[in-house]
Amino acid sequence: MTKDSDFDPEAVIKQLDRYRGPNMKYAKIEKIDGRDQLVVVTRDELIHLVGAEEVDQYIFDNGYKDHSDETFNNYQEMTAQTAKYPPQMALVYLSLGIAS
Repeated sequence: MTKDSDFDPEAVIKQLDRYRGPNMKYAKIEKIDGRDQLVVVTRDELIHLVGAEEVDQYIFDNGYKDHSDETFNNYQEMTAQTAKYPPQMALVYLSLGIAS
């Protein structure tokens, strides 16, 4: 890197902090009561848990991934954890969902 470079590491960090606002969500699958469950937490919740200086390392070390409620795949993962119905009624529930 040259001496007169326009690279400003502080500006990059500020931009990342704006992207990773307090409402940024992270998710991972955990075993709860012997079953896989999707756990979603906000960045602010993790900061309260481990502190601002340690939060990025905690997210990485514990396998959290960026999470957005706005993508179809994330929606499917979340609803798979909450949409419980008898397997023999799957076609009926699917049909009701399509019809609504």
